[in-house]
Amino acid sequence: MYDVTITKEDCVNHIAKRLFKGIETMKKKLAGTKQSISGRGKVTNEKIRKMSNYYANQLKINAPDTQAMHDGVISSLKHMMSTDDNPQHELCPISKDSWCHYNRAIANGERPKKHKPEISIEIGKVLMPLYERLTEPGLLMRCIRMATQNG
Repeated sequence: MYDVTITKEDCVNHIAKRLFKGIETMKKKLAGTKQSISGRGKVTNEKIRKMSNYYANQLKINAPDTQAMHDGVISSLKHMMSTDDNPQHELCPISKDSWCHYNRAIANGERPKKHKPEISIEIGKVLMPLYERLTEPGLLMRCIRMATQNG
């Protein structure tokens, strides 16, 4: 009847909320098991908020390039797992003003400061499927305008 194509868009803030809720759900589901991601020194609500903020920021920084959006989000998770013995900064931007302290130091010809992981590699492996699901190209395509519900 109409010659108009309608493309569904997703609110970037709601997509970031999916990550928050996904991690919360995973915490509850895995509580009391060997794979538990909750408890002392593991994934706290503060860390979940931080991960959600990193997720939304990486989408905003890298839009409309869906591959860069994907790599940015995955880099934020790997960045949180990085240690001095096992740096995980291969997807982090390398520049003198990079958000990644490690690659920023390298770009400035400095030695990176020692750093401890915010989450363990084991927790990162548990979270990676959720991150991969929330960086699928179809989902990211619906976010490239970085529209929000309010504007």
